[in-house]
Amino acid sequence: VPSLIEYLGSAHMGVGTIMRDPSLIAEYRRDAPSMLPRALASGDPDLLQRIVNAVYLPDHTPLSSILPPEWLTPGFITALLQELPAEVLKTRLPGTQINHRIPVSDTEREAAERVYADYFAGITALQESEPTGRQVDWMRKALSIEQLRCDDATAFQP
Repeated sequence: VPSLIEYLGSAHMGVGTIMRDPSLIAEYRRDAPSMLPRALASGDPDLLQRIVNAVYLPDHTPLSSILPPEWLTPGFITALLQELPAEVLKTRLPGTQINHRIPVSDTEREAAERVYADYFAGITALQESEPTGRQVDWMRKALSIEQLRCDDATAFQP
C-alpha cells in the first residue's frame, strides 16, 4: 500500500521527469484510478495528507484529477479534517491545520462524514516511539543503500 500511495501522490513525477517523459501523465491517468480504491481501503493517513494537498495545492499533484469532484473543495477538506480526533490530526498530519473560516455546506459535511467513516475512521494517534510512514520509507531506503554498499564491497574483494 505505501507504494500505491507514493504513486498516487506522484512523488515520481517531478517537473524535470515529466519534461523528459511526458507520457508519464497519460500513464498516471490510465493506472491511478484503479489504484485509488485499494489505497483508500487501507485508511492510510499518508493518503489523507495527499488528498488534502491535492485540494490546496492542485498544481503540485495530478491526484486531484482522479479524486471525486465533490472531494475537491476546501469546504469538504475542512469538514473531513474536523472529523479527525485532535490527537490524530496532531500526530498523523503534523502541520495540517483546520481553517475554521472556510464555510462548509451541509452537502460537504455529509460527504466528509461518509468518507471519514468509510476510509479514515480507523486512524489512531501516533505514539511517540512509533515511526511515521515517511520515516519508515527513509529507513528502508537507507537500509537498501547500505545493503548495496555491502554487496559492492564484497563483490570487489580479491
